[in-house]
Amino acid sequence: MKILFGELFGFNDYDLNRDFLRQLRRTFWIVTRHIMLLLVVLVLYLFVLFKNPQGVDIVSEVILNKRYWVWTLLALLALGISLWFCAAFLLQMKEISPDAAFKEDNQQGIQFWLDYLPGLLGLLPMIALLLKGELYRGESWGFLVILFLLLLILPLIIKSFIRRLEGTLGSVKWFDDISMEGRSLRSLLYFKGTRTIFWTFVGYSFVLFVLSLTSVETGVAILIGPFAVMIFGLSFMCAVLSLVMYYNIPGHRPALLFFGIYIAVISGWNDNSSIRTMPMKTERVPLEEDFQQWAQKLVDNRFASDTVTLGSDTLSVPIVFVATEGGGLRALFWTVLVLQKLEAEFPGLHNNIYGISGVSGGGVGATFYISYLYDQLKQRRQLDPNDPRLTDTVHSDFLSDLLASFLFQDNLQNVLPFAIKSFDRSRQLEDAWSHSFSFHTNSDTFEKGFTELYADTSFRLPRLFINGTLAESGQKTIVSYPLLRRDPVKAKNAPDVLRDEIDVLEQIGGDVPVKTAASLCSRFPYLTSGGLINEPGSQKIGHVIDGGYRENTGLETVWQLLLRLKPVMQREQRKDSTAAKQEKWVQFQPVVLFIRNSPPTAVLDSARHIPGILHELLIPVLGSGNASDRRTPSIDALTENVFKNYIDKEKKLRTCAYEVIDLDRSRTGGFKLPLGWYFSDNSFQFVQKQADYILNKKRPLSDSLSKHFKPLALWKD
Repeated sequence: MKILFGELFGFNDYDLNRDFLRQLRRTFWIVTRHIMLLLVVLVLYLFVLFKNPQGVDIVSEVILNKRYWVWTLLALLALGISLWFCAAFLLQMKEISPDAAFKEDNQQGIQFWLDYLPGLLGLLPMIALLLKGELYRGESWGFLVILFLLLLILPLIIKSFIRRLEGTLGSVKWFDDISMEGRSLRSLLYFKGTRTIFWTFVGYSFVLFVLSLTSVETGVAILIGPFAVMIFGLSFMCAVLSLVMYYNIPGHRPALLFFGIYIAVISGWNDNSSIRTMPMKTERVPLEEDFQQWAQKLVDNRFASDTVTLGSDTLSVPIVFVATEGGGLRALFWTVLVLQKLEAEFPGLHNNIYGISGVSGGGVGATFYISYLYDQLKQRRQLDPNDPRLTDTVHSDFLSDLLASFLFQDNLQNVLPFAIKSFDRSRQLEDAWSHSFSFHTNSDTFEKGFTELYADTSFRLPRLFINGTLAESGQKTIVSYPLLRRDPVKAKNAPDVLRDEIDVLEQIGGDVPVKTAASLCSRFPYLTSGGLINEPGSQKIGHVIDGGYRENTGLETVWQLLLRLKPVMQREQRKDSTAAKQEKWVQFQPVVLFIRNSPPTAVLDSARHIPGILHELLIPVLGSGNASDRRTPSIDALTENVFKNYIDKEKKLRTCAYEVIDLDRSRTGGFKLPLGWYFSDNSFQFVQKQADYILNKKRPLSDSLSKHFKPLALWKD
């Protein structure tokens, strides 16, 4: 057995005894420190494969969706070859240890690692994928067989190919053996095989970079899928990190440390995260004035239509505010589906919605819905709440283009001493949203100015309030059509509940594209960058990041709007002035709808994990992340109780109604929905079934909503 084992793996060159095993232990770090950044790449791959929820979801999609098989296998092959070649190349050029006595005493151990470590690194990505349980069930056996054969046969093919080359052309030595003595790059490139692979690898890296620049326009990233994009990106990182490791000599020339210092120094000049801006074409109206005009039309419409009294002489008219919680693509898709379902069950409901307050993915979903609604109303089309084009728009892969930018041009930006704005990965995500909307709806609304959506007052479009966080101060930022600032004179007697918030459009003195407005609530570092906003004179204000850092429900902004607009609501409730309807009185019914997608508290409690290893390091991280998750139950309960128990002392307004439209994540399928910008088909189907179920006409929630949204209480076209 020992002879067979040695022949198969080439171990007959080594004395397999205790001294050899001790040499392996003593020399492992001495050798691997020269390629430690390649090990970091491998660890990152393993983390995405097994621990990251978004990574687990995209890997499951690859295994179950055959359209990604070929590209994923090619990407795995590219990563394996990149790890092998970069490791072998670095170890050939490095002097493994300057200690001659150490090398003499541990010659076999060092040579073993030099011979086998590069090949092992090259095979590990495929071996790790074979450990995924999804491969061994369902219809993925074909992918499993191909991967298994590739893993077993490829090394033999490469080894046989090299031997044949050297046997056929005996006068030409294609490759040099790896030894403990370092070599120069020129001496290695003397060998034809090494030279061929080296320049092929350089060309391959260049092609990947060029393709990443045009991924949105060409659709190449979406074609190959996010997992393959990530793997190709990691193979590109192997080339970049190998360059750093080449100049790094542990204990003598700490190039890695110098490189880190260089990155830190030039970061003061290469910030490319400035947001897109454009001239303001639509004059903004102060919040109270905008709401007054909106409410007046609502009241006039009630009096102009044939209505039935509620009680003896009162007409109850709902004024709706929507808060939609953050949560990446999960929140985006849930928000769009819920708003579509509500419009289908209560036609004309959008006319009674004054504002939608969105955070993170919920804000992006609201932007998609409002943009679609704008197009339909602008073109005077009959609204089709079941139009599949909007669902198809958001059922898209937004992660692949973002990853392509993150792994390629944004990494290059980090080493350049000047900013290239087109390299900003957040812009790539914005373009991916715009491209998907344009492709499925044949509309360029995502490229329009945000305030242009409200230029035409002949139709009623809910106002968007997009909530972000200013990283430098912790203040909430809001992108909205109405001006948020209040008259300083009036604010003396009634303190402004929005006084600490930043009105982004006012601060920058201009407008932003719709796609940029959507990103100003969903920039979650480090996957996306913070958006730098500047005053008109180029004075920097700060970086806008994900609104969930401050408050993830959107309910806080709804509270602020209700408090600011309460006097206007009281003032605009009035009797009909016409002779025929002297006794008719319109009374507003404020209704807050909370579109929630976070797990219930019981699920969060069951998922609690007490850190053991590295607890001092992990506790602050866990505290920050989990505290954010627990804000939703608190503010949700607070909102419900205040609205139910608070009664207007003057009885000029009806008690505010509060309804929660909840994505049920108590089951395993719901709890595992990833937080990111890609959903597998299984995840999409789960959310879609939830929307169909929870808003079914036979469900209690539908009955509860019907009390507020009776057809006669809504806008009559």
